[in-house]
Amino acid sequence: MWSIGIKGITILNKFQKPFSKVVCIFLEGCSLGPNSIDWLFPNMELLRYKAVNVSHGKRSNSCSKSIETVCRLNPQLKYFEVHLGSGLNMQLLADLSKYLQSLASLKIYVNSKEDLYYEGDTIHFKSLNYFDINLKLKGDELFPKIPFSSDRLKSLEIRTIYRYSDELFKFISNHPTIDTLRFWSYMYIDEMNVKKIASVLPALKIIDFYDEYSFEEVCDCLTEFKLLKRFKFRLKDENKLDDLRVRFGNEWQISKTIANFIEMKRTNSNTSIFFPQIIFCCILYEP
Repeated sequence: MWSIGIKGITILNKFQKPFSKVVCIFLEGCSLGPNSIDWLFPNMELLRYKAVNVSHGKRSNSCSKSIETVCRLNPQLKYFEVHLGSGLNMQLLADLSKYLQSLASLKIYVNSKEDLYYEGDTIHFKSLNYFDINLKLKGDELFPKIPFSSDRLKSLEIRTIYRYSDELFKFISNHPTIDTLRFWSYMYIDEMNVKKIASVLPALKIIDFYDEYSFEEVCDCLTEFKLLKRFKFRLKDENKLDDLRVRFGNEWQISKTIANFIEMKRTNSNTSIFFPQIIFCCILYEP
């Protein structure tokens, strides 16, 4: 898979022909001409888009119009990673969704509550398998409503310091096809909510909880999620690690990883997570 990254430079009319073999494009902190991204990469399947300025003569900052054109001209787009801000917000994602029905993976970064605000209809992506939302917001608040839906969502990743909420559970319960749940944050899930999640996600196979759990809570999780193949967490009392190995060592491979995480893998199970393979990558930047 051919890839190109453009960071911190201006591209107006520097190239004579499009990059027809490039399918992965990484754009960050760069300035583009009005038609450059549309014309340069006619076969894109993966797009990472952050802090891109688009010039239209004397006008600039036409990010929303540019990204809408890109999505309209590339209905084959499968992987989309976007940093909200500068006109890129939830309303824009709603407008883009009609062009992105082949999208398999969506990753969004949110830096302000204003960009998260949305009161329209649920934003539907029929082919979405993987959804990752990173809320870079401060404050001890409940996780907000997620205005997305998919017919075939498999993996949900949450990165935030916000607390677990009924809104998050509602999103989870509306997607019973989820088999991978990863909370890259200290979002504690208590025993009651573990049981509720287990009741709506009976096929869950992978859990990554990055908060601390007691020996008894780990045992409860392994009891509730009967098809679980991998469980990653922090152990409140590290002295209980040997107790875990004694109780589950015959069925689970238990190891201590970086940052004192405990990883449990069911013996003879495949727990790989799919990511697009990049065969060739070229990075363009100004020294």
